[in-house]
Amino acid sequence: MKREKHRLHELQEMAYLDYLQTPEWQATRRAALRLHPACELCQGTKQLEVYHTSLAHQGCEQEEDVMVLCKTCAAKELGMQPTEQETAALPAPASTAQGVQFTLGQKAAVFAPAAAIGLAIPALLHAPLPAEILGLVGAWALAAKSPEIYAALRNQLPPTMAADLEKLRERKERRLAAGEYTVMDRLLGRHLQPAQQLDAQGVQESEEEEDAERSEEASLTPVFPPYPDDETLRLGQAIDRETLRELVNTYAQNRKQYATTEVVGRRFDPHIDALFGAGMTVAAVQGSGKSILCGLVIEQAGKCGSPAIVLDHKGEYATLGELPFLHVLLAGGPEAQRQAEQLRLPFFALTPATVSAFVQKVMQERLQAVVLLPSYGDGWLDRAQIVAAVGQGLMRYAQRQRAQSQEIIPCLVLLDEAQLYIPEKVGLLPPEARQNTEILQALSNAFFALVSNGRSNGYTMCFATQSLTYIAKWAIKSCQIRIFMRHAEHNDLNMCEEILGGKGVATREDMESLPPGVGVVFGFTQRPMLVKFDKRQSRDLSETPGIRRLRRAAQTAPSPHTGAAQQPDLSTVMAWYTTGKIDEATMLTLLKALAQTETPSAGNGKRLETARQDEGALPGNTEKMLFPVSRAETERVSIGGNAGNASGNALETASQAASGRVITNLFPVSNTEAETPVTRTELDQLGVSAETLDNIQRMKEKHYTDREISEIVGLRGRKYEVYKKVLLYLEQERKRA
Repeated sequence: MKREKHRLHELQEMAYLDYLQTPEWQATRRAALRLHPACELCQGTKQLEVYHTSLAHQGCEQEEDVMVLCKTCAAKELGMQPTEQETAALPAPASTAQGVQFTLGQKAAVFAPAAAIGLAIPALLHAPLPAEILGLVGAWALAAKSPEIYAALRNQLPPTMAADLEKLRERKERRLAAGEYTVMDRLLGRHLQPAQQLDAQGVQESEEEEDAERSEEASLTPVFPPYPDDETLRLGQAIDRETLRELVNTYAQNRKQYATTEVVGRRFDPHIDALFGAGMTVAAVQGSGKSILCGLVIEQAGKCGSPAIVLDHKGEYATLGELPFLHVLLAGGPEAQRQAEQLRLPFFALTPATVSAFVQKVMQERLQAVVLLPSYGDGWLDRAQIVAAVGQGLMRYAQRQRAQSQEIIPCLVLLDEAQLYIPEKVGLLPPEARQNTEILQALSNAFFALVSNGRSNGYTMCFATQSLTYIAKWAIKSCQIRIFMRHAEHNDLNMCEEILGGKGVATREDMESLPPGVGVVFGFTQRPMLVKFDKRQSRDLSETPGIRRLRRAAQTAPSPHTGAAQQPDLSTVMAWYTTGKIDEATMLTLLKALAQTETPSAGNGKRLETARQDEGALPGNTEKMLFPVSRAETERVSIGGNAGNASGNALETASQAASGRVITNLFPVSNTEAETPVTRTELDQLGVSAETLDNIQRMKEKHYTDREISEIVGLRGRKYEVYKKVLLYLEQERKRA
């Protein structure tokens, strides 16, 4: 706090007990109680007092020079119980009447209604005269004791309400000092006070208000002391609720401006050891910045040299490999290998059989491994098997290290969308998961072992979830560090409110309106704090596609009508889609354009007609007749897929098949004989990737013909039997769902 030099010198030279009586100390005390409405040790809200921790800045205290404690903590924990002389000099607690003085008019205002009630009740009850006299005596006693009663009641009020009442009183005094009077003020003669007295009062109040505001802003001293850069977990800036309200308003009015908004706050950069072994839970709804924060934590841990394993549910963390100070390893299925080649990153073919080698490689080479779960397909079972295998592999590795008396090193393990793998209730999972209880038990056992024994084995579990009520309770309770960002669901808000309690850092309404990138952090400090997190350095792939991306894709996507020489091939289109240059709709349009291009000469020397050339010859829907269906017999048509004709493998022309039946079933499967079930493993052996399955299913839903789809995915001709097995597999999955 800044004061004039001569006044500051007087305060510094003043005896301590005399200083405690000055208006400057009273203002500092009030500001400290506003900033910390609860005991800084036990979080209690009763019998609070402000104590000096240092007298080096007497008269110009900083936040670190004072501490708000309850009497119990001051006496037991710090031994800071004031002496009898200091107690007499300190301002009385709110439980006493000292410092609370009522004027004669205020006491009269208490006496008048009390006396009226004391006279009215005996009159209504037809009581004798002594009862009315007793009512007047009671009214007088109430007026005389009103300061003490007010002080006792004020002590029982919530800290926020008491602070609001104090602000109302100060606002009234400032209004009087400025010469603004209400009708009641004029009736009571307050406007007749000497101008000099009002000026002096106004100067004092303005100085106290200025000191209080500066104290509330606090210093910009970091929350944690500075640590070496390779030992620091740089997370963001601690903010107060006033700054939070400003951010909420900015986000509501202009989201584009919010993205570039900078706040003034204290750096929140704990030591990396505060995270190791503690466990972390990050909970927020979609779009709150959860994946950005998790990516930031992995980046900072990697900068400190820590190995990490990210079980990436949606493929959002592969871009970590773009940072030069990280050593990223992509792991997964065939699709992950293709993505690793595009990003020029090392790849590990991860299967349940190779998990042990994978864990050993990550730990020994201190890598940040990203397991791309989408590369195993869209089904829950395939992903869950890998997640469970990784958890079991981590525990086996730790056991081997201990058996060999090897040194244990820390490692971060991030489980994205954890509620899908360790749910509170199995009924919240898809049917596929509920039918595989063995995998669920393996997941629960593996990760329960990691959180319960992981600290001694060097593992730090980080759970990211969209719902606090969907994830297993033991996972939340096992984590000492909890970060809650925006929540909207009723049960989640109830849990946040229960955990926050009366700590005063954020209300239920605050949790419901938190802007992206802001959350309440528990565990790093004694009291939870509001933090606006930094952005991750790597590209964020979790952004929800919007109109801007749609327009950008329309501008940058190659035109499908630029001629055969400039027509992209299938691999190019899929590369554009995977890297985000085009969206799904544009990708399907380009694939359809590929199917509609003119086909080269067939094996019999005849040139096949295109849809445009044969448009006049095709009756009905020309799109369905674009790739004709052969008919082996007049009245019998296979519904298991479009087959070639009997003459070798040559395709029929549109005119030859114009009279034939066209397959219209979503997943046509032959019913002429019993079909052998097709497994996912069999399709993998035939070279059908999860991406191919996904593309076939999407095109079937958009009513592409089988001939079009087989041409696009490269399963035509002799490979058409593979395509029919794919259709059978998809039909099986549809019936199973």
